[in-house]
Amino acid sequence: DGRLFISGGKPREGSRWRVPGDTVETFRSNRTFFFDPATGDYSKGPNLLQQRVNHTSTLLEDGRVLITGGGWPLFAPNIREVEIFDPKKNTVCLAGALNKPRENHGVASLHNGKILLVGGRTADDFSDADENLTSTVELYDLNTLTCTVVGQLHQARQSPEVFPVGASGALVLGGS
Repeated sequence: DGRLFISGGKPREGSRWRVPGDTVETFRSNRTFFFDPATGDYSKGPNLLQQRVNHTSTLLEDGRVLITGGGWPLFAPNIREVEIFDPKKNTVCLAGALNKPRENHGVASLHNGKILLVGGRTADDFSDADENLTSTVELYDLNTLTCTVVGQLHQARQSPEVFPVGASGALVLGGS
């Protein structure tokens, strides 16, 4: 509908935008907001089920938003639960779980309707590389609300760019 959906995160000291009455210490990272570029106004959305920082929000073809990964508290990559925001109902609901908790991961909505989650930072117990990185690639199926491990990157990384290619492939670029 033209609004921007903002979910979770953590305000930074000196940020120009603040939730009225909040400080960095009192901000709750399960909140969502809408920004309307036509009016310049912010409004409150429904709360996430989990507080999240360093997660991803992926716009789905039907207008819903898939929310994956992240960490909380102390910014640890420990969230496996997947959530979906439905703008028609203005609700957030649980929609499955990742095999590996991850943050700062790459995501692509593939042309076959599935969602690819690539790399990122993970918890100690799930790491398969140095610096708590993971090379694991998972495929999320919106029909079954399940994630399946479908492979591994040649090199673990966080913050990669992921682009859909063909019906079910993807190109993974960059990261650190």
